[in-house]
Amino acid sequence: MSSDLVHILKLLDDPEPAVQSAVATYVEQFQGDMSEELASEALSLTPAESKILSKHLMPGRRQYLMDNWQVPRRFLQNDSQDWETFEYLLSLLSDYLHDGVSLRTSLSDALDLLADEIHLAEASSTPDLLAQYLFKDARLTGNKQTYFALENSDLTWVLNNGIGNPITLVVIYMLLSNRFGLSVYGCNYPGHFLAWVPSAKGPYAIDAYNNARVLWPQEIIRENPLLSQQAKTALSGPCPFFAIIIRVLNNIETSLQKEGLDSEIPCIQQLKRSITPTPVS
Repeated sequence: MSSDLVHILKLLDDPEPAVQSAVATYVEQFQGDMSEELASEALSLTPAESKILSKHLMPGRRQYLMDNWQVPRRFLQNDSQDWETFEYLLSLLSDYLHDGVSLRTSLSDALDLLADEIHLAEASSTPDLLAQYLFKDARLTGNKQTYFALENSDLTWVLNNGIGNPITLVVIYMLLSNRFGLSVYGCNYPGHFLAWVPSAKGPYAIDAYNNARVLWPQEIIRENPLLSQQAKTALSGPCPFFAIIIRVLNNIETSLQKEGLDSEIPCIQQLKRSITPTPVS
């Protein structure tokens, strides 16, 4: 295996179609991820080589995503509390968006490591303390330089790099909160996803993208008389898990379009159809 791998890596930038086809055939066996093999052989790639190899690996990651995407019927209920499926689907998307070249932990392991850090910092007792630790103290912050970059939808990448888009920051907040037995959900506000937090004083929203700014839904509605009905509906309560996954998929589709990866879009559209509840007639 080692000699084959070294030989294949030497052919990554060969322009001959037959050679590129042979490279693609070889990497199929790795299901889109060669990071462990590269690490075990202590093989390093140039940025250009990594990009080429990742492109060859993407069909394998796509196939793995499609083969393992399972959506239980219970998950499509508005009041679903199926956190296990929620994290599982997000981890599949994270693995799909990974470059398949760099070595990293799984999403669940990365969340567990951060949860241990938060526990040691005694920041896990309330949603507000947790939000402050994550967002006010800049452990995680909004990626305002490359807002539409594909990696912003990769939760493991966001955890490792400390930057993300509004929905990935909120989802990480939700998944960590669930580990600590805290009630934090999603608020499907149009154009800017928020966290939804129940409290004795009434529910409030947290803007993870903007340093955990606290927003009171009724104040937003009262101070914005021209607010759309869609926005008012979003501020009326937490959104279901499946709606969050659909919104993540929408972001991935937009990023794929912007990066010229149109061949990947039918896969994402199929996933969206699989997770859209069928209206009851």
